[in-house]
Amino acid sequence: MAEQHDYAREGLPTGEVYEPTPEEQRARSKRNVAVALGVVGFCVLVFAITVLRLAQSIEAGRLAGQ
Repeated sequence: MAEQHDYAREGLPTGEVYEPTPEEQRARSKRNVAVALGVVGFCVLVFAITVLRLAQSIEAGRLAGQ
């Protein structure tokens, strides 16, 4: 008896191509926008905190130098 293989489970190409529905494409697009906005928001937050801490350090150095 010949052994059958499920090549998709082994990570080998099967030649099948999955085409998402328009609804799935819209959902994916919305997720991508949400992730992008989250990353941009995080970068802005880190930048703002860095600038504030740097300003505090500079001001503290000026006060200590007087």
